[in-house]
Amino acid sequence: METLRHFGKRAVWIRALDLLLRFQSRHGKIEEPPVPIDEIVAFLGFYLVFDDLFALLDLKGYLGCTKIEDREIYIDKSLVDDPKRQGQANFTIAHEVGHIWLHRGIPCPHLIPTDEEPWLERQADWFASYLLMPLGLLNRVWGATFGEPGPLVITPDMEEIGIANLGSRAKLLSYLADKRAGELAPLFTVSREAMRIQLQDFGLLPRW
Repeated sequence: METLRHFGKRAVWIRALDLLLRFQSRHGKIEEPPVPIDEIVAFLGFYLVFDDLFALLDLKGYLGCTKIEDREIYIDKSLVDDPKRQGQANFTIAHEVGHIWLHRGIPCPHLIPTDEEPWLERQADWFASYLLMPLGLLNRVWGATFGEPGPLVITPDMEEIGIANLGSRAKLLSYLADKRAGELAPLFTVSREAMRIQLQDFGLLPRW
């Protein structure tokens, strides 16, 4: 299982892009967000099941799981019962798609050493981000929304006024990141936090 540790973000990104390209070759280019994650699930030949995972599968504390043999992705209904959690629901579905696309070749997942499990989950999270917020689509929407072709530029005047009002450069960066992510997250139907992380990962927002 040592290979799991070396299956880094770039490799996951390439595999998420591969799935998107395969999907678009069949269903047409995704011109506008959100990425149709339910259609991607169907494209893979899987079905979505929304239910109480603890009552149905005795999975306490889990929001999603996949049964490869039944070709079913189970999502806890608490995510879809609350409209405010739609972004979390989409990310959870995309996370499970990540397990299908990245890890279905693992013959006995229950035999994976405990210290390797976090790598599987981390890779599935990366995959979900790249699938729901692909760079090309994100760049296009960023430019159309903010009128900027590239990363957020903080001018000296912006920095001076921001620090005067917020107290520090770190707080200014945090405020700007939260504002930009908050505007784009509803378009992609993801959480503000997931969008902020992705914007920083792609270099559109600065880190602090």
